Amino acid sequence: MVRPVTNEAFAAVLGDAGYGNARAAFARQLNYAGRTYGTWRYDAASVYWWLRGRRPADQVQAIMADVLSRKLGRPVAITELGFTTAQVAENLSYPASTADAMESAERLWTMLTKQVSPQTDEAFDNATALECV
Repeated sequence: MVRPVTNEAFAAVLGDAGYGNARAAFARQLNYAGRTYGTWRYDAASVYWWLRGRRPADQVQAIMADVLSRKLGRPVAITELGFTTAQVAENLSYPASTADAMESAERLWTMLTKQVSPQTDEAFDNATALECV
């Protein structure tokens, strides 16, 4: 059974660069570009797991962006790779009251909304989000 892709942003950038079905080729390019950091041994399985939610080290992400930038002929920001969601929960704490829980949920949803569609400048409406369906 194949696990679904959870990092859609990374999958989209790989597809745009022509690596959608050539994960081993991307891994080889990544290993070659990262040779100054030592011997990397990434392969198609590594790319598979990155597409399914695992997060590579920051220096690996920087090299990924560089490899994809060269392939696409345009700058690719590290944030376009979709690995930044692991940092979302760092600023959240366990709420002491219901009001605090609603405020924490609003902050979390606002951060997630900005990551999904950064072009949107609309304010997050917590009343609509908390309505019962």
